Amino acid sequence: MSRTPSQRRPGPAALVRTSSPVLVGRGDQLGTLRAAVPRQPAVVMVEGEAGVGKSRLVRELLDSDLGPIAVLIGHCQPVGEPFPYGAVLEALRDCTERLARHPRLSPVTGVLGALLPEIAEHLPPPPPPTGDPRAERHRVFRAVRELVSVLGPVLLVVEDLHWADDGTRQLLRFLMGDPPPNLSIVVTYRREDVPGGVPLGSAYRPPGGTTSAVLELGPLDVAEVRALTSAILDGEPVSAEFAAKLHERTAGIPFVVEETLRALRNPRRGARRRATAAAARPRGRAGAAATRWPSGWRRCR
Repeated sequence: MSRTPSQRRPGPAALVRTSSPVLVGRGDQLGTLRAAVPRQPAVVMVEGEAGVGKSRLVRELLDSDLGPIAVLIGHCQPVGEPFPYGAVLEALRDCTERLARHPRLSPVTGVLGALLPEIAEHLPPPPPPTGDPRAERHRVFRAVRELVSVLGPVLLVVEDLHWADDGTRQLLRFLMGDPPPNLSIVVTYRREDVPGGVPLGSAYRPPGGTTSAVLELGPLDVAEVRALTSAILDGEPVSAEFAAKLHERTAGIPFVVEETLRALRNPRRGARRRATAAAARPRGRAGAAATRWPSGWRRCR
């Protein structure tokens, strides 16, 4: 059966790179991450506005050789009513294999059976309920800490902490305030979207003896935008004039640079994407306000 033009597979010309194959402008931050994570216990906080490259930086870390360290990843979601402890529980679902090697756990870890049915068979029976919500919450915190402590070297990554519920923030503050000696924690967040700009509260301080770092990712400069553009274009030379104009229009935000180049390389597809997005948004000022654009996007447009 013959295919219509819209059904045909895209040819080689349509297979263009839309992101950089190499990390640009974040060498110092990546070096700090790679040095901190193996020095357990460790706590690293990566902050920056939308589109600045927090997740890409973490991905570069995870693609490197971490030795015996197991990686557990959880994501906070922009939902109206986040599930309590959701990001941490998501990360712990993948620890079954390591948990099976350590069958001896204290009774308090049994409270996690109902929250993590994926690993319930490796947990003791749940203790009797206390009837006190605060005591039950403290049991969950202690259980998570003990569970992590028996898994061997672990890296816990929690992405987009600015979307976390209060329970997740409190649990992470509990873990980061007294981390097990085998644990490294990396969290990413947008400072501008966190109440008060402090994701774990102003009272949080990394404990003594813990490797700690706060990495602030800012926009790229003109030279870095030029290098990023060349990398996306498979090494094609980029003029200083074009790089300066692109930096001016994108404010140096890597995500906006990538989207701008995508639109320039395929104007019709870029126009369709913008039209589709505009049609999907509610009309009026409320719809525009509800759209989260990266800083610098208006200047880019």
